[in-house]
Amino acid sequence: MNKIRGIIFDKDGTLLDFNSIWLPAAEFLAEYIATAYGNRKLKKQFLESIGVKENEIETDGILASGTVGDMASAFYEVLSINNVAVSLPKLEETISHRLSKFVEDNEVSIVATGKLTELFSKLKSNNIIIGLVTSDNMVSTVHCLKNLQIMQYFDFIRTGDVENSAKPNPTVLHQFYKQYGLEPEEVAVVGDTLVDMKFGKNGKAGVTIGVLSGVGTEAELSGMADFVYENVNEILNNSELFMGNGSLE
Repeated sequence: MNKIRGIIFDKDGTLLDFNSIWLPAAEFLAEYIATAYGNRKLKKQFLESIGVKENEIETDGILASGTVGDMASAFYEVLSINNVAVSLPKLEETISHRLSKFVEDNEVSIVATGKLTELFSKLKSNNIIIGLVTSDNMVSTVHCLKNLQIMQYFDFIRTGDVENSAKPNPTVLHQFYKQYGLEPEEVAVVGDTLVDMKFGKNGKAGVTIGVLSGVGTEAELSGMADFVYENVNEILNNSELFMGNGSLE
């Protein structure tokens, strides 16, 4: 195994506790859009369209790994089926704005999955290049990273509102390699869903690491991930990944 020189992290469910912020955000958004279009009975249909059923998040659903655009398209389909006329671009703009505002207004719900400052400071001290690729938009991503006090550790950030950035499309992973002069085998991809693992495999990353702090289960992730950990802090225990970079202790 080549030593790892760069790591791409997912955000929600990997660094940030998923249920604490995104389940209530989905509830709020479904209620808001249903009310805005004059039919509060649509709330349940909106939630099911993005993979939320009986207050449970489907691991392969849009809320778990889709973009704001994916969410807008799902809501648009529900509205169309119910004969509600709507502009998709306007709907996507509304959803993006309301989600960002919800995150800003609910800072107390932005909860880390582990000791992130400890993790990133050790990675940085060993000259690891740190990236983030998330389906969230840039406004709420920056807000979350600042709230968790880890924004300063990231060299590379790509969000779902940038063209061709949606996982598992490996385009942004290739950009990461090129920008920092990395070989694919020198990069690890860390995430909590199968989409994250497919993203790493599609980009021929050297290592894919699944974490159980989000929506993915061990049974799901172990079939595709090279390693499965309880949370991101356990990455530090695998010194083999960083051979030649110095001690992570």
